[in-house]
Amino acid sequence: MKSFLSRFGAAAGLVVVGAAFGYGAETPSSAPMIPENVASCEGGMQNNLQMTLTPLWVKGGKGGERLGLSLDAHSLFKTKAQAKLAVEMVDDRGHPVIDAVVSPRLRMLPGAEGVQTLELTTPEKLADGYYTVRATGAAIAADESTENVVQMYLRRENGEFFSISYEEYIAKSRALLEVAAQ
Repeated sequence: MKSFLSRFGAAAGLVVVGAAFGYGAETPSSAPMIPENVASCEGGMQNNLQMTLTPLWVKGGKGGERLGLSLDAHSLFKTKAQAKLAVEMVDDRGHPVIDAVVSPRLRMLPGAEGVQTLELTTPEKLADGYYTVRATGAAIAADESTENVVQMYLRRENGEFFSISYEEYIAKSRALLEVAAQ
C-alpha cells in the first residue's frame, strides 16, 4: 500500500487525519466497477478516475477553523495507472483561500480505491460568504489519460460553515456576478 500523503499533507493549510490511501489492493471481480452514485450511459464516455469529496466535521481553533473532509478516489482503468490529486479552497470570486496542495504521484492498480480523511485549516477570521473546496485529479495509464474535478460548496454564516447544494451556491453567491453584469 502506498501512502497518499507523505508530503501532500505537509503543506500549510492541509493535514492528513486518517489512514493513508489504500492503493494497491485489487477490487474483487464480483465487485461493481462503477460506484453506485455515478451515472453512466451504456456505450457512453466514462471517466476512469472517479472521485468523491464529502464534508465530515468543522472544529474551531486558534489560527482558523479546521474542516474535516473525506476524499475518495477510484480507478476504473483496465491497466495500472499513475495519478496526482490536488485540493484547494476558493471564495465565490475564485480567489484562493487555501492554495492548491498537490499529492506525490500515486500508483493505482485496476479497480483500486482509496479514501483519505483530510483536514483543511482556514485563515483566521475568515469572512462570512460562499466558498468552494475543489479536488482535482489527473491520471494516466498505458495509452489513455483522464482528469476529474469534484467540488463541495460551503456557506459561512455568523462564523459557522454549512454544506450547501450547487443550486444554492449559484443562486446566492457572487459566482455569476460578472456574468450577470454583462
